[in-house]
Amino acid sequence: MRAPRNGVPWTIARLRWRAFYRWYIRSARWRARREAFAREYEAQTGERVTCLICASAWSVHRDDVHHLSYDHLGDERFEELWALCRGCHDELHADLDRARQWRKIGWHQASVIIATRLAREKATA
Repeated sequence: MRAPRNGVPWTIARLRWRAFYRWYIRSARWRARREAFAREYEAQTGERVTCLICASAWSVHRDDVHHLSYDHLGDERFEELWALCRGCHDELHADLDRARQWRKIGWHQASVIIATRLAREKATA
């Protein structure tokens, strides 16, 4: 489980939510949702799943699915999920965790801004 941000103590409710999230991400239900997400992606785009940021080939067994919202955790909607390779997902979360300003604009919008910047950086590298 990720450590709390500097200066932000976790409440009992936050610890319970993180424990549930940790259990869920390791569950058969989440594995099935990831596989369903990959099938939906391929059906909608007619293409294989790639990392949204770097466009590398994505694998349901190796890579990550980023939540744009936790509103439907356990019953995620297709549009609330992004396919990201492990490296890009780590970079996205490092940026999200680095600055408090992201929390002010919301998880979804912050994810969009950071992913757009990362994709531009990778395209010009």
